[in-house]
Amino acid sequence: MKEKIAIIGAGGHGKVCAESARLNGYTEIVFWDDNPNAAGICGTTKDLPKYVGAYDTFIAVGAHLAEAVTVGDQTQIAAGATIINNLRICQNGIIGAGATVITDISETGAYIGVPARKIK
Repeated sequence: MKEKIAIIGAGGHGKVCAESARLNGYTEIVFWDDNPNAAGICGTTKDLPKYVGAYDTFIAVGAHLAEAVTVGDQTQIAAGATIINNLRICQNGIIGAGATVITDISETGAYIGVPARKIK
């Protein structure tokens, strides 16, 4: 069972991401936001490096995950990334800002572009 997920951005879209995470089995959902007055945040994005590895997945608000997307542990999805329906993203992956994932990603690495391709 997935347990912990970190969402970057505590606004309205972040709350939608949190609900989706709950529906997908996450039991601990935390937010980081650069607005220190945002309700319910753990800290700002400056604090993120010390938490890498403490949460299963980091998802930036503005990323678009379609229905039934499975995201592996320790995966980071940057703002503006789009992942279409029914895909799997491996653990320890990085999906770059603005990337569009149209096929399963089964090999750990960093992926960018449209369509997303592995760069390292």
